[in-house]
Amino acid sequence: MLPPSTVLPSLAGLLEVFRPCFRAPTYRVFAALVVGMIAQTGRRTVCGMLLGAGLGGVWHHARAHRFFSAARWSADRVGLALAQLIVDLLVPPAAALEVAVDETFFRRRGKKIFGVLWGHDGSVHAPQPLQVGWGHCWVIAGLVVHLPGFPRPICLPVLLRLWGGKGTASRVQLARTLVELLAAPFPTATSTSSPTAPMPPTCCAACRTGSPGPPGPPVGPSSTACRPRRPAGADAPDSRATGWAPAPTSRPGPASAPAAPPATDTPPLGGWPRPSACGTASSAPAPHGC
Repeated sequence: MLPPSTVLPSLAGLLEVFRPCFRAPTYRVFAALVVGMIAQTGRRTVCGMLLGAGLGGVWHHARAHRFFSAARWSADRVGLALAQLIVDLLVPPAAALEVAVDETFFRRRGKKIFGVLWGHDGSVHAPQPLQVGWGHCWVIAGLVVHLPGFPRPICLPVLLRLWGGKGTASRVQLARTLVELLAAPFPTATSTSSPTAPMPPTCCAACRTGSPGPPGPPVGPSSTACRPRRPAGADAPDSRATGWAPAPTSRPGPASAPAAPPATDTPPLGGWPRPSACGTASSAPAPHGC
């Protein structure tokens, strides 16, 4: 273990959070490698971290390599302990947790490296067909935090999975596993992003469930809840491209007969006109409900 004078008390207190994740001998190696990773100004390889900790001539390098190849510890347990530390120190109380998931390709060289494959490498400045590389494809999940003094949010990685290529769990499935694993210790935290916008409380049952069917009676006082909404930031959208049409307005003048529906079963470009309100009939059939 490093001499006590070489480890700052504040850092030693943070590392104590990870002590339950290791056995006593393994924890000493872990603490030394963390200190070496911080102090190393060159390449942070295994031997580089050992040199950064000042243990190059004290420990044999095999002791540091055995920490990754033979020691018994769980990367998920360490990642969850790190996530708990981030939440306790950097996330305001009762705030929602924001999780970011990304795919990272790490190039490797050698014939005896586990898990390498040909994959897409977006860091290569070349046309799309040439953005390939030989290495590891990692799926990484991190917590997004907002630190004082930084104009942009920062993502701190906590969990990861190695993609095994075709025939194994897909990268999307791995990402879902990481998100579920990260959300389990924080049952009261809510997500800050949603794939779909929430339905207003005045929508009909078919709109809330997303199931097709005839429109039902409105459940709220408003009768325009299911009217198609105008896309944000669009001054004059094209109804054929977006499916949106302005609400009809009454104008003074002689009454004219409504246009007859098209005499064909093929829907027009942009789809059948949607009903103006739940529970009211439209001038054309709406095969998918309101």
